[in-house]
Amino acid sequence: MEDLFNMHLVSRNPSGETFIDRDVALDPTDEFRADYIWMQSSLYRPSGLTSGKWVIKIDESDIDREYEKVLDWVVEQNMLSGAKCSTSKSSSSRDTYVVCVYNDDFHDTDNVRETGRFLDAGLEFEEMGYKPDIFTKWGVYPDNLDHFDMDSEYLYTLDGSGQLELAP
Repeated sequence: MEDLFNMHLVSRNPSGETFIDRDVALDPTDEFRADYIWMQSSLYRPSGLTSGKWVIKIDESDIDREYEKVLDWVVEQNMLSGAKCSTSKSSSSRDTYVVCVYNDDFHDTDNVRETGRFLDAGLEFEEMGYKPDIFTKWGVYPDNLDHFDMDSEYLYTLDGSGQLELAP
């Protein structure tokens, strides 16, 4: 099953994301060449309209261990959409790293909830919320929420009992 998944590095540029290397250091704190480490199935084709991700902000001291847990779980669950993690290059100005765990359809609330429950129970993190990729395409980020008349960049969060709730 692991042969189905590819690891590669991704860097941002003005025209979009570019894959730059397949020789990947698995620990985000050891990677300085690219902005993200990305693992996904060779079969995955995101639509960009319905796909989304759990965005998990993790302290630098925990990121290598926590990202390894995410990668193991993605392979174990055969989650074709995969996961990515910011690296030391993109996180150099802050103490937190960002891990994104993707799914194909933010309307599939059962899948979104179950993935969120696993992440919530299995990881140590500072913040976690679910963001549809269309929000990213529109440019919805914490520093411009007023422009969109939104209070959060996330569509969903989990309540204390592991149920999805609309973000404030």
